[in-house]
Amino acid sequence: MDMNDKSTAKRMAYLIGGHLLLGLGFVGMVLPLMPTTVFWIGAAACYSRSSPERFRRLIGRGRTGRVIRDFLDHGVISTRGKWAASLSMSLSAVLLLLLPLGVVPTVFGLLGLGVGAAYVISRPSSVHHVEGIALSRFPISR
Repeated sequence: MDMNDKSTAKRMAYLIGGHLLLGLGFVGMVLPLMPTTVFWIGAAACYSRSSPERFRRLIGRGRTGRVIRDFLDHGVISTRGKWAASLSMSLSAVLLLLLPLGVVPTVFGLLGLGVGAAYVISRPSSVHHVEGIALSRFPISR
């Protein structure tokens, strides 16, 4: 396998990953307690490495695109987004405690939710909090 084949395979893997994450985001629009935006952020990251057209289309979508761009460019999660994520994780924690899953899955689930909540809360709430910091991790020029 030469370098061109490897880069094509890598691009296709990112493209497939982007499609899967975008689909999971749409599922999250219908299922309660399943996130949407986090999957679309992942899809945008995958598309940035595989399909400039799809990446631009996703980040160019009004309010949702702005949320994705703010996170990708600056690591920002709005106060409203933090509240929504925290509420969703809290409800998920209650469900974990009510379901008869056993101690180990429940503990790991609660730990995962705790780590996720800590990460969400630790992010800046607006672009103004990160002025002068450019995180340009994504190679597509907008």
